Amino acid sequence: MPTTSEDATAQGSPVSWSRRFVFTVILLLIVGAGGGWAFLAGSLPRTSGTLILAELTAPVAVVRDAAGIPAIRAQSTRDLYIALGFVHAQDRLFQMDQQRRLVQGRLSQVFGPKALTTDRALRTLGLYRYAAATVPLISSEFMGVLDAYAAGVNCEEWQPTHPNVLELLSYRAKFVATRFNAPHSITRIFVTLL
Repeated sequence: MPTTSEDATAQGSPVSWSRRFVFTVILLLIVGAGGGWAFLAGSLPRTSGTLILAELTAPVAVVRDAAGIPAIRAQSTRDLYIALGFVHAQDRLFQMDQQRRLVQGRLSQVFGPKALTTDRALRTLGLYRYAAATVPLISSEFMGVLDAYAAGVNCEEWQPTHPNVLELLSYRAKFVATRFNAPHSITRIFVTLL
């Protein structure tokens, strides 16, 4: 049975369907990009305003330049290193934890069996054991620096209020369960030198 122009209009012309499809795809891309931006913006660290950290003994100023690079002013060395650890955790927690797990031979806890070969090799090297054995040899002054830095990393106040990548990976709880300490700082030095 031949179709009339009224039947073709009722079914929609191929041009109108393709326009609808293109419009829907563009709309979905815009909504997805907006949602992605909102998610990422919510996971960024708080870089303005005032925070009160129980670990500090005096006010500390952290000022970031246009590129987000922090400059820290503190009245004591301890407060300076607490603020440094705090800022590092704000900006680089995932990287810091990956370096810690790498040196300890524990990447497979996050990435599964595919990381076991790397874990075995690094446990055999024993870099974390070496870092832990180094701690008693460190001067009390430098140990104070490492402890202050770890106190800043372990502050709860730096954590973003919105879901972030760590939460999506169910990762944040794994990090918080293992508090940052002096051997972890030493292992970060080792990774930097590798």
